Amino acid sequence: MKRQTVCQVRIPCSGGESSSAGMPRHVLFRELSRYELSMIRPIMEHSSIIGSMQCSTMSVNSRNGKIRSSGRFFLVATLIFLFTALLVSGCTTQKAVVVAPNDTVKVHYTASLASSGQQFESSLNGTPIEFVAGSGMVIKGFDNAVIGMSVGENKTTTVPADQAYGPKRQDLIITTEKTGALADFEPQPGTITYVTVPLPDGSVGRFPIIASNETTVTVDMNHPLAGQDLVFNIQLVDIVKK
Repeated sequence: MKRQTVCQVRIPCSGGESSSAGMPRHVLFRELSRYELSMIRPIMEHSSIIGSMQCSTMSVNSRNGKIRSSGRFFLVATLIFLFTALLVSGCTTQKAVVVAPNDTVKVHYTASLASSGQQFESSLNGTPIEFVAGSGMVIKGFDNAVIGMSVGENKTTTVPADQAYGPKRQDLIITTEKTGALADFEPQPGTITYVTVPLPDGSVGRFPIIASNETTVTVDMNHPLAGQDLVFNIQLVDIVKK
């Protein structure tokens, strides 16, 4: 028998469908004998067929190009729309006005002990307090909490003792002789007696007597809330002046 020379030629099958073996047809190949190749060559060399093949190819490429161009146009138009929307949004959105240091503000508040939850002070049934933020007119922790708030905002904050009325100081618990108005002092069960003392700023301090004996009395000159962590609920009513 004559031996036939076999060549591999990649011939894509039409339609790009799947073969019976489950593989895409465009990756399947078959072997053509030299005889089959000799029969195909004149057809492939015929100028009109080549021309029609080229025209078909150009037509497909042209159509794909139009599709790609349309896709690019849609993408660019979408990006321009989104950019414009973001720009307009950024220009029309107003930034909220917040409290800054040295602003004059009005706030309502309630205050309670962190240890027990007992409320000891509130402005809700009266007039809101007015002060200059960051000026030291109120305790430090309260001052810091108001900075950055916007009108109508409510905030609950815990203020530690060192940012409220400080720690309880033993050097402010003073024992003194019973003299003058205290010479005849006798403690009464269930009552607290206070002494008044002039303070350096011209005001008058009022301090409780916490112990006594026949010759001395002991007065606590710490602030009543010294050593206490406090909880404040704060509502910013208005920024009076910026």
